[in-house]
Amino acid sequence: MSTRHRRTLILLYMRQVSAGLLIYQPIFYIFLQSRGITAAEFSLLLMFYNIGTLGLVVPAGRFADKVGRKWALTAANAIYTIGTLIIATGHSLAVFAFAEVLYSLAIALDAGVHSAFLFEFLRAQGREREYYRFDAFGQFMFLFFGALGTLLGGYLAEIGLAVPIFATAAFTALGIPCAYFLEEPRFSKTAEEKIEGLETRMAPPPKKNGWAETWGVARRILATPGLRWAVGLTVIWFWSRQFVNLYLPGPYFKFLGLELRMFGVLAALLTLAAGFIAFFSRRIIQRPDLKWISLTGLLLIPGCLATMGLIRSRVGLIGFFFFAIPIGLCTAVTNTLLNRQFSDHENRATFLAIVDFCVRLTASAVTLYLGKILTDQTRGIPVALVAAAGFSAVVACILLPGIFKFARDPQP
Repeated sequence: MSTRHRRTLILLYMRQVSAGLLIYQPIFYIFLQSRGITAAEFSLLLMFYNIGTLGLVVPAGRFADKVGRKWALTAANAIYTIGTLIIATGHSLAVFAFAEVLYSLAIALDAGVHSAFLFEFLRAQGREREYYRFDAFGQFMFLFFGALGTLLGGYLAEIGLAVPIFATAAFTALGIPCAYFLEEPRFSKTAEEKIEGLETRMAPPPKKNGWAETWGVARRILATPGLRWAVGLTVIWFWSRQFVNLYLPGPYFKFLGLELRMFGVLAALLTLAAGFIAFFSRRIIQRPDLKWISLTGLLLIPGCLATMGLIRSRVGLIGFFFFAIPIGLCTAVTNTLLNRQFSDHENRATFLAIVDFCVRLTASAVTLYLGKILTDQTRGIPVALVAAAGFSAVVACILLPGIFKFARDPQP
């Protein structure tokens, strides 16, 4: 890899880390409570976050495909920063809801674009088969620095609950120049491709309808069993990761009676363990058959949630820590399976945006139901965990047969 390519790769990793470094994540629920937000309103804010993304993620994917992925990533970090500052200074549900809508826009610009950029960056060098290795390393860096951030967040919260949020905004802003100086992938052409390109330029350009192309990709997903299965697996895996990372820690740790600094310590340990799993799984992801690793993650999701919900003491933290395995494997496994099933490079960002749309739709529906349970602060957390375990178990049973059909690379 040339020096120029290494520079682009480093900038891409730095931007990925800065965009996901939510230092305030473990104490977010406690912070919102200090500003007068109830448990039900907390669930409502997460719904604003997911529903807002639903309406924006597909247009953002089209924007990234047409205008340029570096500009989508640059805008995402800028909006992340603004939204975080609004959260730090907010004192009402309306203000926090507006910040969540901004986060939705940033997520929509970010969703799938990072993966698409990395894949096309490697494809331009003829190294797309190594995507899993570079993606696993990026996930390790993302989770490792995320662990350091959440560890710091618990201690900063004891100074002031808003301090971790301001620190998050500062780190997120550092990703803006990283994204701006990214270099879009350039593809070298063979003689035949150059002749074909010349003929194409001489012919009138075809008229494209962005929404028609989007619906075309969606219809292809619905009509292709392997694609449907890969999208379904991605939806349940990413929903559970969002649930454990964003929704669960504050209410669950408070239910267990833990101190603020322990919020950060436990979240950091989970994230760090997931980071090491993501890093060391890169050799496993190289295998053409991902049947057993997919099965492991799929079964651990309901198992860990049920453990936390049924054991109503600190012993239930065993399930919380075992969730590091699904979190660590999540992105590498699902992205590899999606890339194997979908080979249309031109519409890759649109495809990944549709996948993210499905994740947000599922998360919004489940959050609405769990939010009603969470309002009972004495019994709400365990019951919500058991309900989440039941939901994920049903989905796992539906997806289980597909593991033995579609978890193997169709083009080894």
